[in-house]
Amino acid sequence: MRRGMDAITFIKETGFPAGAFVMLYALFRTTLAENTRALQELSHVIREVRGLLLRLNGAAK
Repeated sequence: MRRGMDAITFIKETGFPAGAFVMLYALFRTTLAENTRALQELSHVIREVRGLLLRLNGAAK
């Protein structure tokens, strides 16, 4: 979908099946990118917490 073109104009010009496919594809890409970033951040936090717990466990001995 071109920048600045609203969804109704896009569907009117391309037809509903093609328009729906493109919009669902864009939604999927956006959602996948957001989920990937969230998982990377979660992985980073888990590594930090794991390191902290290992240091605390070593200090307790």
